Amino acid sequence: MSYRIEADLDLCQGHAMCELEAPDYFRVPKRGKVEIIDPEPPPPPSKPAQR
Repeated sequence: MSYRIEADLDLCQGHAMCELEAPDYFRVPKRGKVEIIDPEPPPPPSKPAQR
């Protein structure tokens, strides 16, 4: 499974909550709109099933 990150710049208000929650993927410059650092990040590591 692969993921793609997109941002709706019409909805972005520049509060940087996305950067706070996921700084490896988002950056919000001062007085700016969100910038996506890597739009196609690697898949999360799979964990073995646990009982």
